Amino acid sequence: MIMKLGKNGTFMSCSRFPECTGARRADGESIEPEKPIGEDPESHLPIFVLNGRFGPYVQIGQKTKENPKPKKASIPHGVNPGSVTLMDALTYLSLPRELGLHPETGKMITASIGRFGPYIVHDGDFRSLKKDNVYTIELPRALEILKEEKKTRGFKRKTNEISK
Repeated sequence: MIMKLGKNGTFMSCSRFPECTGARRADGESIEPEKPIGEDPESHLPIFVLNGRFGPYVQIGQKTKENPKPKKASIPHGVNPGSVTLMDALTYLSLPRELGLHPETGKMITASIGRFGPYIVHDGDFRSLKKDNVYTIELPRALEILKEEKKTRGFKRKTNEISK
């Protein structure tokens, strides 16, 4: 057995890896292939709970030549990846959600989760969702949020005039 470095950390394997099936984690636990938690009702592909460099996520199908970028969605902070059900995974994978068309502009309003948390976007205007749930927000509430005056970060820049 020799020690190797893989995508999920250090593991022990024989010199014929990956043909060898006796690979074990550094702590001696055997390495099991990912098991799906269920099947996507639309594509009929398996759904997996995986752990990546940015944290746990759910994924539809596996990476193949036909499907080089399978759909993925992060598991929210505070949720135990081991307790994610098929319904939870489908909810996470439902983003970004199209809420509907804005009555004045006719452009789509979309809800999603980004780097700074949940938000809605309409025609390049991003608004954070502080109290609303990104998975349950509906078009009327999104329109209310978009009508509110956009909040600033609490500081104003001074403009310096340069005169000759």
